[in-house]
Amino acid sequence: MNRIQLLLCLFLLSAAGAFAQTPVQMATLPALIYNEDFADIDNWTSGFTAGIGAAPFGGVAAGGVGTIPNPNRITQATTSFAGTGSSGGVHRDSTGQRILLLATGTADNTNATALDLYLDYTGTNAGTLSFDWASVNNGANTSNRKGSLRVYGTTDGINFTELTDAAVLNITNYDPTSGSIVNVSLPASFNNSATARLRFYYYNGTGGSSGSRPYIALDNIAVTASGNPCSLPGASASFMTF
Repeated sequence: MNRIQLLLCLFLLSAAGAFAQTPVQMATLPALIYNEDFADIDNWTSGFTAGIGAAPFGGVAAGGVGTIPNPNRITQATTSFAGTGSSGGVHRDSTGQRILLLATGTADNTNATALDLYLDYTGTNAGTLSFDWASVNNGANTSNRKGSLRVYGTTDGINFTELTDAAVLNITNYDPTSGSIVNVSLPASFNNSATARLRFYYYNGTGGSSGSRPYIALDNIAVTASGNPCSLPGASASFMTF
């Protein structure tokens, strides 16, 4: 490898590392509980590379195939914050100190966006997920189209398990609603996994006849771990003879 090739490789590795997310080390947290209230959301940058609390979150690129909803099918990337308020993707709510997702489009189940939360469960078992949610009005006040949120878990970014009790389905624009998802069990595949990931997946749900779709706001995300995972001993027990 010549000097130019070496420098290029080092540059690419450095660039890749700069945008890598930092998983939450669950085993190091007091009471094994992670909390994010988005108090510093104003300072979060595109790519989630700066801002207090941003590092464990990651944007999702557009791509994939299949019928929406499908955690592998994304039409609106969240690798950077949306440029305008009406654009699909991820937004900052500076007033409410929340993070927002927006899926657009007039035809139902045709547009989806997502946000990932990276977790490291090494030395611990999967616990629970809780969060607060709220619909946020968007566009003309005559709008009545809907949006839906589903939450998925994965350890490889390919195979996903839906947390069905964490779904928030068919919220309506200009019909303000809010609620809390409380203590939903995480997949057993998270046990002792260094590559656990939650995907908050928002898409243009079913219903409504005119105008825009609502944002969904996420706040007070809480993830827990428990105990230590069972593991087989590395070698058979030995006995001492006196």
